Amino acid sequence: MVNDWPPIASATDAIRITMSEYSVSLGVKCEFCHVPRNWKAETKPAMKTTRAMEAVMKEFPKYFELANASAFTCFTCHQGAAKIKR
Repeated sequence: MVNDWPPIASATDAIRITMSEYSVSLGVKCEFCHVPRNWKAETKPAMKTTRAMEAVMKEFPKYFELANASAFTCFTCHQGAAKIKR
């Protein structure tokens, strides 16, 4: 599946892992965040939300004295759904 994503086939392992995490955590495919044929465009709302959430997740370890604050991932809240169940 990952190798079918146009730019991801030649991406670094870190990028491949991150994109796979997003896909599994939200239960979505590339087009949910990316614009086909313009994969770097940041025009879709989901891409903008992803950027904002990346920043939030990087702040967790600074403010939470948990044994492993980095264990919080997209899946922590999304659990395989594009929209968080409340």
